[in-house]
Amino acid sequence: MSRGKDAPRMSQEKDGFLNRLFAESPYGIMVADEQARIVEINPAACAIFGYTREELKALRVHDLLAPHSVHMAEKHFSGMSPDPGFMVLDHKRKDGEIFPVELGVRRITYNGKPALLGMQRDISEARAKESELGRTRDLYQKVLDTSLDAVLLLDLDFKVLLANSRTAEFLRLPDVSPLLGADAKRFIAEEDWPRIDEQKTKVLETGAAHNLVFTGIRSDGERFPVEMNVSIFNGEDGRPSGFLVSSRDITERLKAENEVRESEKWLTAVLDRSPIYIFLSRRGRLEYVNKTALADAGVTDSGAMVGKSVLDFVAPEYRQVMGERVKSLMETGDPVPPLDIELTAPDGRRVPVSIYSAPFDYRGDRVIVTFALNTTNFREASQAARASQELYRTLTQAMPDFIYALAPDGRITYCNRWLEQFREDPTGKTQHEVFPKESADRHLEVIQDVLRTGEPSTRVEEVPYPDRKVFLENRLFPVKDESGRITGLIGISRDITGQKEAESQLRDSEERYRHIFSDAADPIFIHDTEGRILEVNQAVTDIYGFTREELRSMTVAQVDTPDDAREIPARMKVLVGTGSDRFSTTHRKKSGEVLSVDVKASLINWQGRPAIMSVCRDMTARKLSEEELRASEEKYRALVETTDLGYLILDKDGRVIDANEEYVRQSGHDRLEEILGRTVLEWTADFNKQANAEAVALCASQGHIRDLTVYYQDKKGKVTPIEVNATVVGEGEGRRILSLCRDITERVRAQEQMKRSEEKFSLVFREAPYGQIITRIPDGLILDVNGAICAMSGYAREEMIGRTTTELQLWESGSFREQLLRNISEKGRVKNLRFNFRTKPGKPLPADYSGTMISIGGENHIISTVIDLSEKQRAETALMEVQRLESLGMIAGGLAHDFNNMLAGIMGNLSLLEMDLIDSKKKELLDYVAEALEGVNSCRGLMHQFASFAKGTKPVRKRFNLCSAVAKSASLATTGSAATLNLKVPARLPDVDGDESQVFQTVNNIVLNAVQAMPSGGAITVELSEHAAREEGGLPLEPGRYVRIAISDDGIGMTRDILARIFDPYFSTKGKGRGLGLSMSFSVIRSHGGHIEASSEPGRGTRFDIYLPCLESYSPCAPEKFRKPKLHKGSGLILVLEDDESVTEMLTAMLKASGYTPVTAADGKTALRLFREKGGAGAFKAVLMDLVIPGGMGGQECLAELRKEDPGVAAVATSGYSDYPVMTGPEKYGFDSALPKPYSSEEFGSAITAALDKAAARARDGSRTRKRSKK
Repeated sequence: MSRGKDAPRMSQEKDGFLNRLFAESPYGIMVADEQARIVEINPAACAIFGYTREELKALRVHDLLAPHSVHMAEKHFSGMSPDPGFMVLDHKRKDGEIFPVELGVRRITYNGKPALLGMQRDISEARAKESELGRTRDLYQKVLDTSLDAVLLLDLDFKVLLANSRTAEFLRLPDVSPLLGADAKRFIAEEDWPRIDEQKTKVLETGAAHNLVFTGIRSDGERFPVEMNVSIFNGEDGRPSGFLVSSRDITERLKAENEVRESEKWLTAVLDRSPIYIFLSRRGRLEYVNKTALADAGVTDSGAMVGKSVLDFVAPEYRQVMGERVKSLMETGDPVPPLDIELTAPDGRRVPVSIYSAPFDYRGDRVIVTFALNTTNFREASQAARASQELYRTLTQAMPDFIYALAPDGRITYCNRWLEQFREDPTGKTQHEVFPKESADRHLEVIQDVLRTGEPSTRVEEVPYPDRKVFLENRLFPVKDESGRITGLIGISRDITGQKEAESQLRDSEERYRHIFSDAADPIFIHDTEGRILEVNQAVTDIYGFTREELRSMTVAQVDTPDDAREIPARMKVLVGTGSDRFSTTHRKKSGEVLSVDVKASLINWQGRPAIMSVCRDMTARKLSEEELRASEEKYRALVETTDLGYLILDKDGRVIDANEEYVRQSGHDRLEEILGRTVLEWTADFNKQANAEAVALCASQGHIRDLTVYYQDKKGKVTPIEVNATVVGEGEGRRILSLCRDITERVRAQEQMKRSEEKFSLVFREAPYGQIITRIPDGLILDVNGAICAMSGYAREEMIGRTTTELQLWESGSFREQLLRNISEKGRVKNLRFNFRTKPGKPLPADYSGTMISIGGENHIISTVIDLSEKQRAETALMEVQRLESLGMIAGGLAHDFNNMLAGIMGNLSLLEMDLIDSKKKELLDYVAEALEGVNSCRGLMHQFASFAKGTKPVRKRFNLCSAVAKSASLATTGSAATLNLKVPARLPDVDGDESQVFQTVNNIVLNAVQAMPSGGAITVELSEHAAREEGGLPLEPGRYVRIAISDDGIGMTRDILARIFDPYFSTKGKGRGLGLSMSFSVIRSHGGHIEASSEPGRGTRFDIYLPCLESYSPCAPEKFRKPKLHKGSGLILVLEDDESVTEMLTAMLKASGYTPVTAADGKTALRLFREKGGAGAFKAVLMDLVIPGGMGGQECLAELRKEDPGVAAVATSGYSDYPVMTGPEKYGFDSALPKPYSSEEFGSAITAALDKAAARARDGSRTRKRSKK
């Protein structure tokens, strides 16, 4: 009975509890009938929608829905089971505001009728916060995926947490998924791991590290250089939790830098090592002189020449013509013909050169390049110049982009390589001849636009291929002359297919990030003040996974996580004291999963006892999302501050709303506040403002812009080139322009350096004196040639380009081409192959071939150097002749020495016999002895002339009379011939100071030519006379007195063209002649300060006139009368060093006859021993020494030892080598006089007397010096 009585009371308590729950719930609660009429509302629902309770009860549920949500709600509710249904629908407040509501609905029975119970929560504030966080994440995600660098987030153990798509591209991975969780160090070369660990320590200490260079490893194993910027990423506790790494593949940058360095190094090496003198001058003053010219000028510092006038280094007689030449080059800009002049070095030396000059315009000024070839070594200089041209030509052809030149009518005038769509060389063809009509029309439209505006054009063109589509970025620039008139266009095409693919991937990535997390309904717990769970709603069982029965046997402490369960007593105390509380905690599901929840707890009466109702909101997803969004924002913010790219955000009006420190620096400012709210045009250089404004407008209209170059100017006027890539995001008021900006100062500088290098190379290539050809290996097609090969072959440049070497038959045979191709394929190059080069007329030229294989546009080509060896072969022939004469000279010298030794004995003994006969009664025998001596004298002279002619002895200048020398030379030349010699000489003639043997040889050459011109005999007349030269005379002689030698014949004569060349080296009209005789005669007369000329007519003979300066003294031309020889007399010891026994015996007899006591030795060591044994210093009156002692110490070395012991002894040098240096200048070598073999007793006495006189004078001088020193 008691239980029956308690039932109404318990029902009343339950109803009271539910009423309180309904009234105090923070969420809106509505009850609607089956017609969707609202029948009950709690206060929270009225507050949410802005209606009173009565107003809401007059409405239907659909009246509170946004129009677009009505259909969705009907569909959801019509299929709803009794189980709870949850969804988010847009509702409408009383004031018309549309807002999102999180709605939970279930079917109930209300007042005995079916009804719907709905619980609403206004999530507009949460939605706005999530939307803002989502926009922030999307914004930074777009920045991340727009970045040109690979970006990674690593934990402290280098495990990859996050990576952008650029990272996958760098490592050649399909996407970033293989990277996540991987060890980042495995993508770095193992040898760099110690440096990575070292940098990790530094970054943890300093917070960041920049510009670190390592060797990266791609997924396919390829190694590549990578530059990294690293910074620390801190967790929520402020401690380092990982690293942000921005990486960049610097392969192309290093390659470009290396190409510039190599270019400069090669250019400098080529120019400085070239044997050709190379000068660059501007406005008449030198700006560059290569090292070859400096070295030959005798200077090491270029400052001795650079900056000075060009004419300062030109010989005086050439300065006027050089001045006119420079003026013509500066005024007309046209090259001038080569000129042979002489340059003067700073030390006064003169260098004969052949110069060629050409002007070119460089940076608004005219510069003259001059090549000077030292004519003594022309071929070697040309070869070095050729090498330099080859190197630079290779660099030009190796450029990766397709570069072409157009005439104003669109005709292609040049291209460095052919694109795939070209079947043949497009050079010289129109656009319609090369491209389809649609493309050609489009190209001509762009060309006309550039010609009309004078501004460059940049466009992207899609080119279809059978297996793919290729995007080309085409840039077209106008070329203007000095007056500003457009004379042509330069175009550059670059393949940007990879860039387009990256943009497509970026758009796909943006789509993946557009999603919203699913929502969930709120669980409700009822528990007593001890924490025992009394009741739960259906949402609890659905979300937590427990059954109702399981939950009723549990406490809230078992639902809370252990850490939060400890807070329950304190929370209970607050609830009991205040009646309600709000807090956040963590719950555990049956599966063990932890939930983050927000709890609103209220104190209620449950079945007659105090209880607590806890409404729980699952905040796990939201908190996780908020934490991820905050972390993402911090990551991206750290990223843009770490990278060396400038990061910029502009609003819809183009004003700055955010930027990183790098962009602030690029713009020329110090702080972000200085540029906020301003437009980029405010720090754009004046000359670039319009173009930049147009670019910003273009970006806003088309949604992006790529590889734009702008120029910023800072407060000090410094201009910085910046490369910009920008993307437009958002719409309406939220429209933004995201820009990534890179400082490209170094790239622009490298490009300028490359351009200057190319200009220098182009100039050197055009003016190269050696022939060069660039051919394609498979078929020998000629791509380019220089002017020298055109001149050598006889073809015009247009006749050669586009044809094959086989077609032109340039090689002597097909086998030669096969040989050089085989050698080049095996070794990459060939050098110095001799072959016959065939010219256009079919004439073969002896040539030297060198070739190198290079790659142009992915195809193998050969750069060939062809040197004409015609002149070289003639020089080699002449050299062989010179070598033959040198060999003959060596033989002649030895023969003359031995023959002179034999003559010495004969002549000396005949001289002694002559003196004995003079004093005896047998004077009738004197005539025989005189004739014998004359014969020996003739032999002596003949041997001297023989040695001089064959060996070319050094000039020995002395005074002599021409009568005897000319008569003997002419007689010798006509001996055995059919010619008749007529000598005409005056009674007396002035003496000449010169080399008698050289004059002898000169006359001999001319008379011999006359004999050969009259094979059937004829008359040769040689006439000697005096000549007075005056200033107004017609001969190129200094005023003064001369002796003239006129040699004429009545032979066949010569034509004018032959007469003009008779003094040229190696010119001869005789089949077996060497062509050296008359050129040597010309040099001999010029070296004596004289002049030689010839006159002739065919059939009327030839005349040579030789003019030699003469002295004031005269000598008779009649034969000398006999005079009695005088024998020198003296006494004392004389040391004789002589290895020839017959000469030693003759000298012994001659010395004894003169009163001396001879001491003889056959070698120098014996002479020194005898000198010491006979008393040493002061014991000998004189020493007579043969200079050459085979196998022993000679006279010069022996005298040096003797002088140490007896400095005052008189010394005479003797030798059979008449051209020996000691014999022409004995005083320089310690001797007092010289006695050439053979010699007469009188010549012997003169040499002894001269030596004794000089020794006596030396002794007197030494005595006076000693007396002065004593005083």
